Amino acid sequence: MKRLRAFYTLVFVVSVLAMVLTAGRGYAAELQPMKVSYLPIIDLLQIYVAWEKGFFEGEGLKVEGQAVQGGAVSQTLVESGSVDLGWTAVIPLSQAHVKGFRFAFIAPGAFTDTTNRSLVSIVVKKDSPLKSVKDLAGKKIAVNGINSINHLSVLSIADFHGVDIKGLKFLEVGFPMQPAAIREGSVDAASMNQPFLAGAESEGVVKQLYPGFYPPEIAPRYMVSSWFAKKETMDKNKDKIGRYLRAVSKASDFINKNPDQMPPIAAKYTKLDANLIRKVTLPKFFSKVQKKDIQVQIDLCAKYGFIEKGFDAKEIVADFITLE
Repeated sequence: MKRLRAFYTLVFVVSVLAMVLTAGRGYAAELQPMKVSYLPIIDLLQIYVAWEKGFFEGEGLKVEGQAVQGGAVSQTLVESGSVDLGWTAVIPLSQAHVKGFRFAFIAPGAFTDTTNRSLVSIVVKKDSPLKSVKDLAGKKIAVNGINSINHLSVLSIADFHGVDIKGLKFLEVGFPMQPAAIREGSVDAASMNQPFLAGAESEGVVKQLYPGFYPPEIAPRYMVSSWFAKKETMDKNKDKIGRYLRAVSKASDFINKNPDQMPPIAAKYTKLDANLIRKVTLPKFFSKVQKKDIQVQIDLCAKYGFIEKGFDAKEIVADFITLE
């Protein structure tokens, strides 16, 4: 009798294991593949957290990431269909829109408001005699790209403070090289993003002259960059995109509730030192996008000649997103 019970017990255990293994293979087979281009920077915490915490798998997705160096490359990949989604800033997407590209943001991305303005800053040498934005008149300023968000940022800040922007001299200098350019005196100031800002401050190279992309009087809150897709791709992949949105929404909630867990996660995907990341001002992640979060930047692009004329922000936001 004991042998018989042992036999039945063994049969039961084997059966359960078979069911579990079969279910596992079935679940894996159900995962829908999705390819996404991303920038290995801190702003993309949503995708890092979603990967680490299994939020994509929880939505039935297998998300493959393709790291790129900038939003322009993302736009090329999205346009060609090489990836389903990409990441870019509001400024380059607006510039692409007026050229006829059918791109649209599909989710709330990385934001700046009055509490995290040091996500970017106009900086000068630690011992520079420049004390205020007005002192920038006629000076040489490094930006990571001409007609970039940093370029627009300096123009809007300087103009707001009464500086003759026609006298400003802009030099295109990549973020990693900006501290050296300031140290050597080849530029008087720079519009520097994190984590380069935190690193240069820690080394005693620079001091902040003015934090934020735009004056808070003009834009107290704005979306810097986010996930986008080609409108034709959205129409064909509504289900997959919906799953992706749910996963990054869960990631945003996790980020907001667990800020202390972000440094090691960000370090893993950006290859930055976790101790440096602890000193960095992080972007904000909100559940909804307000129209003015995007519209103010489109209007500034038109004002300073980055695009020929402005347009309604709704034109570059997916139909399924309600702009408040």
